[in-house]
Amino acid sequence: MKKMTAFLLTIVLLLAFAGCAEIEPVTDEEFRSTMEEAGLEVFDYTEEIDSEYCDIAYLAENEIIGLDFITTSMKQQRRDSITS
Repeated sequence: MKKMTAFLLTIVLLLAFAGCAEIEPVTDEEFRSTMEEAGLEVFDYTEEIDSEYCDIAYLAENEIIGLDFITTSMKQQRRDSITS
């Protein structure tokens, strides 16, 4: 019984991790166009963010909801810190 439980748990974990690899990140253009199609107003507030690593910052909102979309260059910062 323990072997069967361990086998099933292994299969579930393998399938769970395999599904994560197929997720594509959303681009800023996709976010903006999708939010505008959904009827939300999109504001660019990149200049208001005080960070050298913030590439793009959008706010999509209407009367009910507000969603932030922020892209950063933190991956590049990590690479720089590893190589230096």
